[in-house]
Amino acid sequence: MERCELRGFPLTINRFRKSRDENEPDVVNVLRDVCKVHAYRLPQPLDLLVRLHDGTIILIEVKMKKGKYTPAQKRFLESWEGSPIFTVHDADEACKVVQACKTFLPEDMSDVYQSIKIALA
Repeated sequence: MERCELRGFPLTINRFRKSRDENEPDVVNVLRDVCKVHAYRLPQPLDLLVRLHDGTIILIEVKMKKGKYTPAQKRFLESWEGSPIFTVHDADEACKVVQACKTFLPEDMSDVYQSIKIALA
């Protein structure tokens, strides 16, 4: 972000598009209505924080088919050590992610995080 001033008040200029992907409302609605999970829209750096039935938190970035990560998103993805992050392109993929998480994520996520860190190193 670039800083500037207007009448003595600091402002920030966002160099990236602030609008959301066209497919995001459908993804959110399906997550809430069909998958019955809590989906919270985030302003940055990713689109959604999702709380599964057991309280597990995952992050979801909704992209159009040819969508690309912003530089800020890339930095976040490289440095994040928390909940799993998934990128989806439509509501069907989002439901598949939720189902897979319910099926495969262990109750103790520390082993998963360690495996992911090793795989990315």
